[in-house]
Amino acid sequence: MRILGPTAEAQGAGLIWRPQFLIWTTAGVFWSGASWPYFFHDEGTDFFVWRTRWGQRLVLDLTHAALLPEQEAPVHAMDATEKQEVSVLLSELTEHLDEVREFFTASGATRHRLLSKARRAIAAIHLVGVHRIQACLPLLQQWESVDLLGFAMSSAAFPGAILEAQRFRPIVQHSMRLLGAEPRGLAPYRFLGARCSVPESVPDRRERARALKQNMRAQDVLLQMGNPDSVIKQSRTVDGDTLWTETWEYDFLVEGQWKTLQLVWEERQSRSRITHMEEIPAPWLLSDARVREFLDLS
Repeated sequence: MRILGPTAEAQGAGLIWRPQFLIWTTAGVFWSGASWPYFFHDEGTDFFVWRTRWGQRLVLDLTHAALLPEQEAPVHAMDATEKQEVSVLLSELTEHLDEVREFFTASGATRHRLLSKARRAIAAIHLVGVHRIQACLPLLQQWESVDLLGFAMSSAAFPGAILEAQRFRPIVQHSMRLLGAEPRGLAPYRFLGARCSVPESVPDRRERARALKQNMRAQDVLLQMGNPDSVIKQSRTVDGDTLWTETWEYDFLVEGQWKTLQLVWEERQSRSRITHMEEIPAPWLLSDARVREFLDLS
């Protein structure tokens, strides 16, 4: 079987599967990050499935040596298998959260007893939300407290500050929201060099948002609202120069409906400013763009 990139052309005979997306890194090209491979048996047939983080499935009929189109595969059986395996793995890892932290922070963890299972934690947390596994909500609530650095980059909204993102917390909180539960509000991001103590678990954020003004500094917004739930940094070319923008999103549960406040910052030499501020129905309920951003950077 050949696995081709999303723009590759099929040539000759053989089994071909194309991933819809690829991640380009300095270490090479990947599609398998935060994915979920597994075997299962259904109505006398053995299958191997590899579910990508965006939901596309590679399905092999092992009994008949065939590559199946997803629409011809037993979707209900695949969903049931994923739900069961995710629940079992996350339950086991949650019982050993201290060891999970050790695995991700210790050097030379290649022989850790939780190696193979800990590496699947992010995919499991993501699939809890995808499949709306309500029984796993208490497990997610424990994972929200896990404090582990994922990546760091400069902030376009806060010149001079470094934006640190948590490894697990953005995905944990996203899955909690998909289950209809409000997270505790522990920071998925932190701004180092913010020159202020940014509060966590800020109560009544939607009410506090009413006091926001477009001429406010990033520091003032953080003091008023706490850290955002999602941060997206983007660039575009304007008159030959690179212009950076940074979107902060704050989520509110209003009468059982999710709303998202979007603040778009535009980078300036000495001070960034808010160019757009709007509360809208939560876009992440209709699109997986946000969670894909979380997973790509985890």
